[in-house]
Amino acid sequence: MSSLHDDDEDLRREMESHLAQLEDDASRGGASPSEATRRAEAKFGNAADHFREALDEWTRRQRTVRNGLIGITIAALVVSAAGIVINVRLLGDLRATLDGWSARAKQSELGFGVVRYSGALVETAWMSPHGVVRQQLPMLLTDWESSTARFPMECAEGERPRFEFFVTEEARGFFEGIPVGTKMSCKLAAQIDLDWSNGTPPVNHSDWLRAIDPSLQFAGCER
Repeated sequence: MSSLHDDDEDLRREMESHLAQLEDDASRGGASPSEATRRAEAKFGNAADHFREALDEWTRRQRTVRNGLIGITIAALVVSAAGIVINVRLLGDLRATLDGWSARAKQSELGFGVVRYSGALVETAWMSPHGVVRQQLPMLLTDWESSTARFPMECAEGERPRFEFFVTEEARGFFEGIPVGTKMSCKLAAQIDLDWSNGTPPVNHSDWLRAIDPSLQFAGCER
């Protein structure tokens, strides 16, 4: 852009130089300053007018080119900014996913690719014809907490909340041999570590809890 501007100024200076030379010649011939200017312009004649018109047209085209380049630059900046916004959003979503996994897990030194998750050992119980049958099921601690956090629980120190639920058709596959409609109970027996090397959190360990979730109820506290 500076080159176009310099060419414009050079042309103007050249024209003014020619006119000034003609004015000097007329002044040396005895003409007054105003008469010298008139004679110089008359001698320069139509060429000066054409020159000015051409110079004005050159200036207009130069301005058009400059505005076009500015528009292209602004468009490029807008596209670049849009790309930055999209990348930031994608990175934000990825970071949120990784942060969610990090909240569930802590890296262990058990081996390459092995992740240690905070787990819960949940004890289920039901009254069979032969007595109470208990079973302990490992799962992610965050899944247990998210399913039970909706209940108002105020247990004394040393007590744990106990929950009751019914075996549904959806949950029957997780409790083989237990009839549909059977009332069962569950509670957090202990917090454990879950070492996992499958690449993703072991969320399937909590499928049984999601299946019985609609019938899950707080049943009290016990030691």
